[in-house]
Amino acid sequence: MTRRRSFDPRPLRFALWGSAIFVTLRLVYRSVFNGAGGETVLWNVPVMRLPDPLSTVAFGGAVSAEGLWAAAVSALPVALFLVTWGALLAFVDFRRILRVLRHSVHGRSILTALGIMLSAFPAVVESVGTVRHSARLRGVRGIRAAALVVSAVVTRSVELAVTTGAAMEARGFGHASDRATGMCEFPVEARQLSLYHGDRLIIGELDLSCTPGSVTLVTGDTGSGKTTLLRALAGQFQHLDGGTQIGVLHVGAVDRRATPPRDTAHFVGFVPQDPRTSFITETVTDELVISAELSGGELDAAHYRATTIATELGITHLLQRSTASLSSGEATMVAIAAALVVQPTVLILDEPLADLDDIARDTVVSALTRITEHTHIAVVVSEHRTARLHELATTVVRLSDGRAHIGGLELCEPTLFADTTGVPSQSLRAVLGPNGVGKTTVLSRAAAADPGIALVPERAADLLLTTTVAADCALNDRARRLPRGATWGRIQTISDGSISPQQHPHDLSTGQQLLVALAIQTAHNPEHLMVDEPTRGLDANTRDRIVAVVHHLSEHRLVTIATHDTEFVSQLSATIIPMPTRESVDERTVASAGVTA
Repeated sequence: MTRRRSFDPRPLRFALWGSAIFVTLRLVYRSVFNGAGGETVLWNVPVMRLPDPLSTVAFGGAVSAEGLWAAAVSALPVALFLVTWGALLAFVDFRRILRVLRHSVHGRSILTALGIMLSAFPAVVESVGTVRHSARLRGVRGIRAAALVVSAVVTRSVELAVTTGAAMEARGFGHASDRATGMCEFPVEARQLSLYHGDRLIIGELDLSCTPGSVTLVTGDTGSGKTTLLRALAGQFQHLDGGTQIGVLHVGAVDRRATPPRDTAHFVGFVPQDPRTSFITETVTDELVISAELSGGELDAAHYRATTIATELGITHLLQRSTASLSSGEATMVAIAAALVVQPTVLILDEPLADLDDIARDTVVSALTRITEHTHIAVVVSEHRTARLHELATTVVRLSDGRAHIGGLELCEPTLFADTTGVPSQSLRAVLGPNGVGKTTVLSRAAAADPGIALVPERAADLLLTTTVAADCALNDRARRLPRGATWGRIQTISDGSISPQQHPHDLSTGQQLLVALAIQTAHNPEHLMVDEPTRGLDANTRDRIVAVVHHLSEHRLVTIATHDTEFVSQLSATIIPMPTRESVDERTVASAGVTA
């Protein structure tokens, strides 16, 4: 008879002491370095600055209750992590479990999953900083801010776990041993295909056939169902999103409705709109290698294939980089490489050009061109900016009002920009420059230096901290001491009526999220509004809507836009502030963005 493990208090005791020490050190650190400022000052420590060139480093300063509380809250995720693991180790004999798992095929898979889950922990810790920053931008302070941080971080941790699980599923984790090859006459075949989410029809009666080596371009306005269709092709809509498929959809001659993504990962490559959500490791090399490993490849062969693909795509200089440090264009290229490592029959890309500047777009388009010229991969790509992909597309699918229209290239022409030959507005400025030159840094420094500035960050969704639009509006009304319903009234003023107060912010389209963020940050009528990269992920029609909203907001305040989108700037008729193409950002650049205006 196996002796049952009894409770061992030592790991829990050690974890409690470790978490207490960590929180204490965090409080001491905040008190010693630059103080812990706030309204309720508890004591003052004499300020001592280091000599040049370290004169920016200061010891001491005012220590407040709010500063200490913020420091304690920021330490809580790590402390809770330590205590949780201490409790598990106290009740569970992990050494015995690991010995058993090590000698089992399924056990080794479980160990791999645990490793991937632990690798996601830094992202959870990072979310603490993101939520705190968003709370400060929205004017939420004190105990309310602390409670908001805790609840938002818990919610985002769950979302991260789901996202990581979906990424593992898409890479082939836990796949069946007996799988199809994916080789067939029509790698993608749809007949009378309809996709529903609940009772809502998203796409109806689609007939489509894609041959090897073809490029199918899916276009349409934001919210028309492009992402839904591509996720259905990848199997995620049916098996992970809770969607319903009616009709026939075969990918690699496999019934998509009956086959989960993990069992087709060896011949289906999927690159989501935000490629960073698909990363499950910390370095680019590991990201490429794990794709081959999870789909059933040997380690040595996986390394060779990863190096070969990186060479072919011209990203060998990225192999030793951290995935968290990649620019939008670099992340897209790495995600494409990770999808190609498994030598897929079908490659699915969801708006790969959405967040990129002109140089990065050219790089991605060149990579897709090489893929179509030298392989027999059937490529399905969604994009609202179709001009760069016209020459590659063999079939165009335009989605509109729940219907799919298949035809020639004339169907994917974007809405023409309005004539903007007028005099640039003095109340509307655009900080213009390519990705990676420091535009976000300029806006962040400016907003930190001037309390009269309201900032909408590049990811507008980061500002949305609760589970419904109505709750976010109510939170903003309380934090800004506005009349009840003021923020929701602003949303109704600048939107087209398509936003419901009971919608989850993450269920909104990118354009709708931006409109809600603009309403939240302007409901209290700030003197200066700054918006970072507002056109990311927007189609031409939605971009036109944002232009109109920005012009409306600039009638009563100074508005500064940071963007790489030259077309958007020309449409705005804004005063252009060229961004220096250097990594460092000096105070003159910050001032020119409007701080001293």
